[in-house]
Amino acid sequence: MARLLGTQKQHMGPLGRMGHAMAFDAVRRRTVLFGGETLGSGLLNDTWEWDGELWTQMANSGPPVRCDHTMVYDATRRQAVMFGGVNGIGELFGDTWGWSGADWMQLSDSGPPKRSNHGAAYDSARQRLVIFGGTSDGPTRRSDTWEWDGLEWTQVAVTGPTPRKGLAMAFDSRRKKTVLFGGIGADGTALGDTWEWDGVDWTRSADFGASACGDAAMVFSGQRSALFGGIDSINAVPPPHLFGTTWDWDGKHWVLRQDMGPAPRWRHAMAFDKQRRAIVLFGGFGMFGAPKPDDRALGDTWEAEEKRVDA
Repeated sequence: MARLLGTQKQHMGPLGRMGHAMAFDAVRRRTVLFGGETLGSGLLNDTWEWDGELWTQMANSGPPVRCDHTMVYDATRRQAVMFGGVNGIGELFGDTWGWSGADWMQLSDSGPPKRSNHGAAYDSARQRLVIFGGTSDGPTRRSDTWEWDGLEWTQVAVTGPTPRKGLAMAFDSRRKKTVLFGGIGADGTALGDTWEWDGVDWTRSADFGASACGDAAMVFSGQRSALFGGIDSINAVPPPHLFGTTWDWDGKHWVLRQDMGPAPRWRHAMAFDKQRRAIVLFGGFGMFGAPKPDDRALGDTWEAEEKRVDA
């Protein structure tokens, strides 16, 4: 039988952080990480790359500092594309940036309304970056869908999932659909619905399966979408629950894979290394509530590979 085996890699590398973004550069065979929030040093705008053995800092300038942005790899234009986020004083971004592996370039400063905590995926079949939802002005949750074709943004749907933030998205290249799971609704509690976007319409595919959660991370691992972590509420009462479980979505069913590996967390980031067939996870936050002076965002690096083991 096949098991998803998690291994903690090195302790050296980026500062511990949460609300950062990661994407795998398939041409250069590197996982790219940008920005995020660290409790000790505020917000960051550093760029790091992971080659499977070592983290290397590539830049400490480029886009302004931010957290709760998104980043995906545009295979057609061979660049990591970042959108949105929020800075340390609550100012939202609506800018689009591209990372070539050497430099950041601003690609656009117009398009979708400014937002943070939205979802994003790269539709490799139609060569489009897809974003959905997030938080806009004040506590407003959004439910709009936009696509970036490398030149401009276009709003493509006005119906679909309900407004939410902290949702997880990944593109299933086998079935050619963008998968969306969960998020945090207007009342601060987590959602557990699964939706799929085919480029024309959103379809509600499931209402149960994986535990309802927000601020989880999801990647497509070649055969299925893998979801890890998250939080079941951002309300203080009752105290929220953090997840450390991995779920797989095959297009019809959610399957609980394992609860071994990284500690429970939320606001972490993942990417799928297609070259080594490994899910890469970095950072996040392992608690909820107002941090104490000695609290730290997580700075651990994990990889999960599907391996054949005896039953």
